[in-house]
Amino acid sequence: MRRNPGAGYLYFMILGRAYYFLDDQVQAVINLREAVVRNPGILEVRVYLAAALERGGDRHAAEWEREEIRAIDPNFSAQAWLETYPMTDPRQRELLISALDPLGL
Repeated sequence: MRRNPGAGYLYFMILGRAYYFLDDQVQAVINLREAVVRNPGILEVRVYLAAALERGGDRHAAEWEREEIRAIDPNFSAQAWLETYPMTDPRQRELLISALDPLGL
């Protein structure tokens, strides 16, 4: 990223996702917000950002992200999304679901 400061959203999304699962929600949110700036319409980024905000204790911002998710996909369901999402670690799935459930996702 130092060599390519204009890098696309994917760099920041992957970094934010890694921080999310390392339980560093502050860094996760910083990187996921940067990913949103670079590509606001990517559902995966919004899902992780909502989860990181919820786990980090910012319910208001997490609810706002929930509405952004609903704007992209009005019928979004975390359970249905995870059916096709390439995640095999059951602990990671549970961490994500446990953060999205309180948001009604």
